[in-house]
Amino acid sequence: MTMSDSQALWLQRFMAHLQATEGPVTLVQTHISWVLLTPTHAYKVKKAVAPGFLDFSTVAARQHACEAEWRLNRRLAPALYLSLTPMDAQAQPCGPAQAVEWVLQMRRFEAGDRLDARLAAGTLGPHELDALADAVAHMHRHAPLAATPAEDDEARRWRGLRERSVAALSALLAPDAPVAHRALLADVDAWLQQQEAALAPLWAQRRAQGAVRDGHGDLHLGNVCWFEGRPLLYDGLEFDDALRITDTAHDLAFLLMDLWAASHRQAAWRVASRYLAQWPDWEGVPAWPVYIVLRALVRWQVACLSAPADPQAGAPYRRLLAHALVRRRPVLILMHGLSGSGKSGVSQGLSMAWGALRLRSDEVRAHIAPGYHAGQREAVYELMRAWAGPALQAGWRVVLDATHLSRVERAAAQALARRCGVPWVIVSCQAPEAVLRQRVRQRRGDASDADEAVLEAQLASQEPLQPEEWRHTWVADTTLPLTHWAQPRSWRALSSLAGAAGGTASG
Repeated sequence: MTMSDSQALWLQRFMAHLQATEGPVTLVQTHISWVLLTPTHAYKVKKAVAPGFLDFSTVAARQHACEAEWRLNRRLAPALYLSLTPMDAQAQPCGPAQAVEWVLQMRRFEAGDRLDARLAAGTLGPHELDALADAVAHMHRHAPLAATPAEDDEARRWRGLRERSVAALSALLAPDAPVAHRALLADVDAWLQQQEAALAPLWAQRRAQGAVRDGHGDLHLGNVCWFEGRPLLYDGLEFDDALRITDTAHDLAFLLMDLWAASHRQAAWRVASRYLAQWPDWEGVPAWPVYIVLRALVRWQVACLSAPADPQAGAPYRRLLAHALVRRRPVLILMHGLSGSGKSGVSQGLSMAWGALRLRSDEVRAHIAPGYHAGQREAVYELMRAWAGPALQAGWRVVLDATHLSRVERAAAQALARRCGVPWVIVSCQAPEAVLRQRVRQRRGDASDADEAVLEAQLASQEPLQPEEWRHTWVADTTLPLTHWAQPRSWRALSSLAGAAGGTASG
């Protein structure tokens, strides 16, 4: 009896046991695992396969992979992962020496609670997206540092990942695959090689600074579920350390790529800015394009494995890859306005609708010290500009969400834009003074702790925009509802202004 026949017979016995003890069983397959769903639990079994990127063909290999998956996911989602059990040939629990299979037991959740399903159903709202970004930031903050030796060549590691991904995809593309698919793969390969040379110093710096950590490794929406009122990151990648023990920005890039590939761009921008607010890893932002492209190659590869005869397999990832090769046009956007003028609501809508990363002074201040005191304001603005610079130079749009009531503050931001060679615009948020006072009085649960006394000081000391600044300024009437600012059409005039200031800004 072959291994596949032996495992198939074992699977039948295990299903019969579950049906007798827990009730109806539904079998779900991936290309490397079986998942058996009962009314209350999910049981995961590794297939005896060796598709090229892993080898589960022996019992020992499956045991090793199951033990690694158990350790990893007990760290990521302990509420879901219940036990790891060795099973004998009769599909009964046994000692490790007698085991022919190893079974992971998990709590069952509904398929509709996976975040990819919630996104498709339109039930993945702002609260869930913010909670998702917070969960990823929390995971990265507490993830173990990489134990790779210091002499490890980061550039060589990334080059190897690129070469393996391109070679695997080239082999998987059907012989009759459209010529355009192979041409795109060649273009992506050439682009990545260019980026590797430019990013080599950054990668070495990131490892030295502790940015390479033991994260998730397969962080797409299908591996996150909404469980007991919060997102749980589960099914971390146990079989490839190079994909899991990696730059935290590379881990995040999988999630952002998945949202972009699903054409939910506003959700991606919201998650990106929220993540950076919680875990201000702005040093990794310049490498995001490379990481996003590498993750899209992985998903294109998985799509080809799942549907080898379908020439359209992986179409969303090909579209994203083609878009990634188009040169981005960065812009620096300065928010301007008094406390209570609605800057944060407007900048949130702008970031999502126009495609920009947002730096909010109140959130940056929290990473320095809470409250308002002498010298802190200058430190906050200086840090915001320091974080924004590399992102602008890497081609990202950046919103500096701060009052910018001082000419010196505005001049420093404008000088940053000139150094980076990007256009700058001002979004001036305005509302009647009575509205400002009412808003600061009613604030609850906001990152800003500016009160009416702070507003009074701002009214007395603000320095008006100069004629040259007005030529770069777009006025936002913030008595309009917040939903207005989430609409792309609300920002057409700003796009034209940015284009006039330094070239057309694309979406």
